Amino acid sequence: MTKKIHFNFTKALIICVIFSLVLSNLLVNGKSPSSDIHIVLDTLHYTEIPKNFRSTNNINVSHSINTKGMENLNISGSSQFSKANLPLLIKSINTNLPIIDIDLRQESHGFVNEMSISFKNEKNNANLGLSSEEVLLKEIEDLNTIELDKFLTFYNDEKNPIIVKSVENESLVISKNSIGYLRIAVTDSTLPNKDEVNKFITFVKNQPKNTHLHFHCKEGIGRTTTFMILYDMMKNYNDIPMEAIINRQIALAKLDEKDSRIFYDKNHTEFFTSFYNYCKASKDLFLSPWQ
Repeated sequence: MTKKIHFNFTKALIICVIFSLVLSNLLVNGKSPSSDIHIVLDTLHYTEIPKNFRSTNNINVSHSINTKGMENLNISGSSQFSKANLPLLIKSINTNLPIIDIDLRQESHGFVNEMSISFKNEKNNANLGLSSEEVLLKEIEDLNTIELDKFLTFYNDEKNPIIVKSVENESLVISKNSIGYLRIAVTDSTLPNKDEVNKFITFVKNQPKNTHLHFHCKEGIGRTTTFMILYDMMKNYNDIPMEAIINRQIALAKLDEKDSRIFYDKNHTEFFTSFYNYCKASKDLFLSPWQ
């Protein structure tokens, strides 16, 4: 009886050791240490201009759109850029002003070699509940799990494994291009919480004069358009109705009907109305927090 118990314990121990070794090597298959989270390429077309790029330096909208004050906003937006297409993005922004990168992604992401990558689960909310400060720390931990000089296969591009030569976070990559950086952590497909909105308000209130802000999330649609609307409201609430500001930022982004519709649903309407009324009550001072 004793021998049988000893054998079962030994067998279980061997299984545990094998399982831990398999788990430690999951990155080879494009997976992070959590089996639900995969390392993915943000785009397979990482040498082209990022998707959904638009800029108030080049306003191209219908004549029916109210564009008053847009030319002075000095903002642009896009999907996630890569190391390879960052120079093309800077050229497309076409400004002599210092650029500040407003990174709206809550999910951990960075750059492997020339490509942009992220740690993604099914709903792209792996860092749900974390603040922007907590996300930055978690992101470093996640990126440190990717080993140099080892093969890495991306979950969404399994046929093209690569050998990892460099792993960098976004703030490091853009600092090498003399661009400023601000992280505002917003869960994908959701509205920002009040803490992140108030962090953004504080930044805008203390924003260096004559700077250009470039907003991006993963796709350059939901989070990017939302914050470009908020910034437009902070600068033009006194002259432009709320609906006109929303309409013109959607027109600038050239969003299709499906992507545009979400900005007019009940939750977004209540959110934008609250923020617009806050701007009007603040009268350019923004001394008290939103909500």
